[in-house]
Amino acid sequence: MYKTPYNVANNQSEIYEFMIQNTFVSLIGFDGNFPVATQISVETIMLGDSIKIIGHMMTKTDHCRAFEKNQNVLVLYTSAHAYISASVYENPRSASTWNYKSVQAKGTLF
Repeated sequence: MYKTPYNVANNQSEIYEFMIQNTFVSLIGFDGNFPVATQISVETIMLGDSIKIIGHMMTKTDHCRAFEKNQNVLVLYTSAHAYISASVYENPRSASTWNYKSVQAKGTLF
């Protein structure tokens, strides 16, 4: 992800709104050997100054066992995305790109 100023949102309300509108996330962790990921539906709520992400994952699965070993987690929120051809730019020599929004939230499971 390019983190140039025009590609990064700093408005916390806008970021939170994106999170509550995109409830199907990728939950990513590390079991000590390999990354693990699962896709789950979540509810994102504001509690004081903290954001809580609430979801349910089946126990006795590889990803659940991995999260028991390491509670650090990355939650990836995504939405619609689209290819943008350089042919639509004023300067057609510009590179084509991909247009998307995402939020990466880091925290711990409990």
